Order: sequence, then structure tokens, then C-alpha cells
Amino acid sequence: MTSLLIIGGTGLVGSAIIRESQKNQHLSSYHNNHIYALSRTANRYKSVPGVSYVQADALDPNSLRKPFDSNPNVVHTVGTLIEQTKYGSNGTYDKINRDTVVNVANIMASKYDGIHRRCLVYFSAGNAPPRYLLNERYIQSKREAEELLLGNKEFKEKIRVVVLRPGLIYSYHRRQLMLPLALGLIIGSAILKPLTSYIPTSAKYFTDRPLSDTEISRAVLEILDDNNIEGIYEIEQIKLLAKIWEKKL
Repeated sequence: MTSLLIIGGTGLVGSAIIRESQKNQHLSSYHNNHIYALSRTANRYKSVPGVSYVQADALDPNSLRKPFDSNPNVVHTVGTLIEQTKYGSNGTYDKINRDTVVNVANIMASKYDGIHRRCLVYFSAGNAPPRYLLNERYIQSKREAEELLLGNKEFKEKIRVVVLRPGLIYSYHRRQLMLPLALGLIIGSAILKPLTSYIPTSAKYFTDRPLSDTEISRAVLEILDDNNIEGIYEIEQIKLLAKIWEKKL
């Protein structure tokens, strides 16, 4: 049995991956994964067959060691748009968007032999919103994480790193208040995409088509299923991965 560890397993994306994975257990290509859903607020008493909820902190390497006992593939969905002051120094963009995934990669590299590389899927971001909407450290911390993951020789030898760069992720299951914004961006991106070369970098966020949590989760399942997938995947490539997985349904 292959195990899958989702860092941020109780969030919007983590929950969608669990939901989609459980729907596909009848498929011949299904991994027969046991999923460990990890977050600071996870409740182990909510565990169900095939899914175990694990309370741990991605910034605390000691709390992560046990979840890695089964040598899992890992999907890292943790991130923040706004610095979380309630967590003090652990709530900054650098700590949440960058250091959490580097901690995870370091543990994977220390435990894995490199013969059978496990996969680490990191949720980065596409084009950043303009600075008047969002602090630029948001995207800078994401890009720094990408560089550290893809530029480390030991990581390359022992981990199959896949970086996803989606734009806005919307859901019909959670945060439905985001749906009007997602619809507006879908329409806007369709209009602006042909004009991308004329649009300043600071406004290219508005050319990124939002993706549903279903599309995202199907793309992740395809990544886990195909050992040849590696490196950075932009929005159109993510959509293509989701369609490839859909053909297996």
C-alpha cells in the first residue's frame, strides 16, 4: 500500500484531494493510498477508513517524524495570503509559504534512499496579484521555496518535486463566497488572455484562469500516478493533467 501525506489536509485543497481520491477507489489505476491528513487543528477522532487525521506542525520537524514512518508521497498545500499575526514569528510569509515545505523536503531527503523516489507536490502560485492588493512578500516567499526545492542536489536525487502554479482556486463545497470573484476572473481571463503580451507584469494575475478544487485534485492524482512528471506546472498544464486523469474515470 502506498501512503499519501497531505500537509494542510483539513484545508480547501487537502479536503478536495481526499474527496476525489475516495471517489476513485474502484479504478484499476488507483494507488490504494492510505491518506494521512496533517494540520495544526486535525482531530484524529474524525479518521475514517483510508484516511487518518494527524495533528502536527509543519514548522516543527519533531512533530513531523512519525507521519513520515510510512515513507509517503507528500502534497504540501499550506500557504497564506496574509501574514498570520496570531502565530507570532511563525505566522510570516517566509515561515508558512517557504519554510514549511523546506522542512518537509529535508525530512524526506533524510529518510528516503533515492532508489524509489517519492513525490513532493508543492502548491506555489501563478502570477501575483498587484502590490496594492497583496504584499509582494507573498509571491517572493513562494518563488524562494521553488528555488530551494528545485535547486537542491540532494532533493533532486531523492525526491520527485512537482511545483504547481495555480491562480485562484474555488470550490462548490467550501468558501462559496469566493464563487462570484472566481466567475469574474474566469470571464476576465478569457477576455485578457489573448492580450497577455500587452499587459504589464503587475496586472497579469487577471489573465490567470481560476481552477476548481476538483480540477486541482485530479491533477494531483495524475501527478502521483505518473513518475515522469516533475518540475514546474503552470495553469494550462495543470488543466491538462486533470483532463488526463478524467479519462481514467
